Amino acid sequence: MNTPNDGPRSIHRLLGLFSALADAPDGLTLAQLSVILSSPKSSLLILLRPLVEQNYLIHKERHYFAGPQMYHFASAILTNYKFGTMIRHVMEDLGVSTSETVLYATLDESNDNIVYTDVIESPKAVRYVTPIGVMRPLYCTAAGLLLLAYKDKAWQESYINRTDMLARTATTIVDANQLRERLKSIRSSGYSFSVGEAVEEAAGVAAPVFNVDGSIAGALVLGGPSDRAVRNRKEMVRATIELAERASRASGYRG
Repeated sequence: MNTPNDGPRSIHRLLGLFSALADAPDGLTLAQLSVILSSPKSSLLILLRPLVEQNYLIHKERHYFAGPQMYHFASAILTNYKFGTMIRHVMEDLGVSTSETVLYATLDESNDNIVYTDVIESPKAVRYVTPIGVMRPLYCTAAGLLLLAYKDKAWQESYINRTDMLARTATTIVDANQLRERLKSIRSSGYSFSVGEAVEEAAGVAAPVFNVDGSIAGALVLGGPSDRAVRNRKEMVRATIELAERASRASGYRG
């Protein structure tokens, strides 16, 4: 017969406990943890006691706090943390779930462009293709529009004033006021979707990946032929946002 401290239920409680205490610098009481974790106090006590004994938690004045061993554990993870490896894992998951081309883009402020720093091509015969290292303009790409939308207003205005927005296709936005409205909409929705604005018959959706301090690290992008992307827009947007949020959490962002 299993005890309350055995099996998957105990693992879920342990992970939930660490997550709850990470968001509670003033600590949490047993009663509060019981409510947050939807777990009986008696079961929690079985879990909490060994964690206190091993210094993963501190029990003081009826409150539980993250202990020195937990901080040591977190510090070791951050010391060995490789952002690029984490992004690659997220990209692979997004590619498997959608079968479309996945890209990661960062902003090159010195050239007012985005740079694709990693690409995983779709296995489909008809697919979006672009090599690593390619630069694209901000004003007419899904990733560029997203990264521009998350810059401050002063930087956006400076970019608009110094940029000659050439029409790459018939649907490229070249009007400054239309671009400003587009950026507001992207910032409000939390993603960008572009169809045929930089490359004919190509479309993309981009969502932000944040650093631990809340600054934007880059854009996770899903690209494909425009007809397929328009048809599958809802699923592509959902998957891209979900995986971008996972990457942000992995970087330590808790916004």
